[in-house]
Amino acid sequence: MITQLLMELSDSTLIAPGLSLATFSGLLLLAAKAYKEARQIDVEGEKNRRIAAEAREKTASENTASELEKLGRRVKSLEDKIDEMRDQHETELLDERGKNFALRKLLRENGIPIPEELGPA
Repeated sequence: MITQLLMELSDSTLIAPGLSLATFSGLLLLAAKAYKEARQIDVEGEKNRRIAAEAREKTASENTASELEKLGRRVKSLEDKIDEMRDQHETELLDERGKNFALRKLLRENGIPIPEELGPA
């Protein structure tokens, strides 16, 4: 029935160009609708990608801050240990110098010459 109607309408000289324009307009509207839907999907996808990127950046920033804090504590601990070892070493050096001085004094008091290997008198 529709076919017969189209056949009868196609005989008219004004209907054929109108039908062509209507078909073209319909296809144009469908294309515009498809483009709009595709664009909406792209916008949503970009929005989701940006949200995910911001979340990753925030997590990375927090992890970096945490690592820096850990490293700061470790550096402070190592600095304290170095200071402690330096103090201990200085104490040991002073003890050795005191023993050296006492030995030299004892050698002088007893008239024993100080060997050259021990350094200046």
